[in-house]
Amino acid sequence: MVNWKSSLRESLSRLSTSENMSDEFIETFPFIHGTLIIKIKQARDLPDTDSAFWKSSKNVTDSFVRVTFSPLKVKLAETKVVNDSLYPIWDEEFNIPVCHNASHIRITVYDQDFYFGDGDFIGYAEIDVERLLDGVEIDEWMDLQADEDGEGEGAVEIYAQFIQRHEECPEKFLKNKNYFDIRENNRMILYQDADTPNLDVFQDIENPDGSPYVPTRCWRDIFDAINAAEKLIYVVGWSVDTTKSLLRGDEDPDGSISNIGQLLVRKAEEGVRVLLMIWNDNSSGALSRGGQMGTHDEITEEYFSSTPVQVANVPRVKEGYIGVMEQTVVKSVYTHHQKFVITDAEDAHSGKRHLVAFLGGIDLTDGRYETPEYRLFDYKSTHWDDFYQNCTPGATPETGPREPWHDIHSRVEGPITLDILHNFEARWRKQAADKDACLYEVTEDEFNQNYIPDIEGSEGGYWNMQLLRSITSDSCLFDEDKLHRVTCKAGDLLEDSIQRAYINRIRTADYFIYIENQYFLGSAYSWLDDRNTSSKHTVPREITSRIIEKIKKEERFTVYITIPLFPEGDPTSMPSQEILHWQHNTMKSMYNRIGTALAEVGSDLHPTDYLLFFSPCKSESPDQVPEDLDEPEPETPAALCRVSLRHPIYVHSKMMIVDDDYIIVGSANINQRSLAGTRDSEIAVGASQVDYQAEDHNGEPRGAIHTFRLALWSAHLGGFRDEFRRPSSEECLNVVRDITTDYQEKYLSDEAEFSKVHLLPYPIQIHRDGSVENVPGWETFPDTEAPVFGNKSCLPPESNTITT
Repeated sequence: MVNWKSSLRESLSRLSTSENMSDEFIETFPFIHGTLIIKIKQARDLPDTDSAFWKSSKNVTDSFVRVTFSPLKVKLAETKVVNDSLYPIWDEEFNIPVCHNASHIRITVYDQDFYFGDGDFIGYAEIDVERLLDGVEIDEWMDLQADEDGEGEGAVEIYAQFIQRHEECPEKFLKNKNYFDIRENNRMILYQDADTPNLDVFQDIENPDGSPYVPTRCWRDIFDAINAAEKLIYVVGWSVDTTKSLLRGDEDPDGSISNIGQLLVRKAEEGVRVLLMIWNDNSSGALSRGGQMGTHDEITEEYFSSTPVQVANVPRVKEGYIGVMEQTVVKSVYTHHQKFVITDAEDAHSGKRHLVAFLGGIDLTDGRYETPEYRLFDYKSTHWDDFYQNCTPGATPETGPREPWHDIHSRVEGPITLDILHNFEARWRKQAADKDACLYEVTEDEFNQNYIPDIEGSEGGYWNMQLLRSITSDSCLFDEDKLHRVTCKAGDLLEDSIQRAYINRIRTADYFIYIENQYFLGSAYSWLDDRNTSSKHTVPREITSRIIEKIKKEERFTVYITIPLFPEGDPTSMPSQEILHWQHNTMKSMYNRIGTALAEVGSDLHPTDYLLFFSPCKSESPDQVPEDLDEPEPETPAALCRVSLRHPIYVHSKMMIVDDDYIIVGSANINQRSLAGTRDSEIAVGASQVDYQAEDHNGEPRGAIHTFRLALWSAHLGGFRDEFRRPSSEECLNVVRDITTDYQEKYLSDEAEFSKVHLLPYPIQIHRDGSVENVPGWETFPDTEAPVFGNKSCLPPESNTITT
């Protein structure tokens, strides 16, 4: 292997950016994988760089520190600004999960006198990564360098320690720097889609006690819980549509029983405290009531304006001094993305009330009602007043097809609900301070705050859970006694525990990982191209690294990832094409490293023996198209779909299952927007069933998570197969590959044919060396002209925070 230090001296002088560096060159740098602890203490003898030209009213340097990995310039941390001091004290500690190739850690001091840009450079100091890898704990003053000759003014005091990944204590839950503790003695019910009939694809699936599996019904349970509430109903969503109904068909033929708006008003008029918190879409207003994103926020607020229901229609804002343009971008681009409902319920044992919460990916809005049947054309009994189509131009309620929607949600009871309540109250008090008095006082007199739910034997016993978030102090209040548990960026407090939980469980996965997510893109610093793209979270690189560890140990390990065929919207549009481009870069990077690792150990296995991507799509037969549907406009995508009778199923899930003994369910996507903690606000819960740990069951726990995954796979793959029980086995891998590959051929056939199978391999061709190409016949997505690999927009990748 080339010595990275000599390569660095020879090459860095001619490499101005990371874009110019080959992947082979980057791989010569040390791999630093674990937890980096950096403390920026203080500086001394800084030069006075205060500039009268910029009309600063301050006296001397207003400094802050940025920490990056060299040479790729990957940003790791940034301190607050200390004004008017040549001897600033920051005293900020950062606990950073890292999974990077790097030569040095660069600590750069800047002056923030500028009103735009990154600040005025003062000087930098560097730490050799190899010192940290050797276990050296650094606690020292370091002189600042201002140029390549080492001349500069001032010094900075830092502390640095690195904990290797293999030295970290393997835990299923976060125990350090996490805002919420682990909660014991909880109950969890898992849902696929808004409603799930007892279809024949679920035959032969068993609960943990051996009894037959009965599908769960999310919106039915939410309706029942809201209907039974006596004290409070709190609803939080990216969108809430008051015109839609929770029940469909024979249970509510005209939608009047379970209409969301009418139901909430009725409960409020009964004396129940009903609070609604929704995201204020900056594009909605007098000229566009529904908003560009179709969230209905202004319409929803107006609907409840003369009722007892209290609405907080809140934008995503950034506090502190920022420019008008940046504030506009934050309001327009970033969102409040949390989705949950809290109600009270009867506690038969104490005679008091207890809390119940529903949390996950499903908003109470249009287009979300779905079953695993995913009907494209025969939808009048359930979707005539809720026709939703945002992917196929030309489709209308009169013509079809509708856009099928796949999602994951959960119901939780027990101590975890107190943390979900805390999150709601902390957001409400921050973002709706003028309505603080509206919050219901949850007291021990009325509520059993030590409630432990009863659990039926078929459910498999109690759960340990932990609440996870992506959120900043702009959007919620943090408790003073928990400030040491959050991190910060440029002086703003933030929580990024969803990302940390993903990383933690990926690092400790032993047998398999199953992910369903609306997006899968990130770790841009490790891409083969566009490394400056603003999507630096490490989840894809962590997955790749875990796979490579298993390759080197010659252990079986498989990662299955289910994503939409393309992002929601017209797939030819620039935002969709750019997301596809970032996603392609992510996949290409992962497979490249896996292929290289297999070659290095001389393995005969293929990269897809370890990592597979899938997308669900629905195909129907002519007899499933009602005769009274109108014909779409000719030469539109809708007209093409009427001929092919096929359509992608949009994946909106935000879920990860690890080894069948741990699950994350929530609102967060696998992209920078959801995981950074500084962009969209998100919520999730990490959960594990106490009696069904992989290490206690020879790697094959058969608890409720296992049962739920089997139900998901059976719905996706046309029915239950015994091989699905062991996802890491070669037998399971081959069965899944055969079923999905066979369906892919049928899906592309000119003969429209109904299939119970919905899952097909994502349309990329992976070679043994890890290179990625188009699948012949899949250069564009079916019935569209949209390239599968996507295209970049004209926005600079490093500043593009919209599609990343």
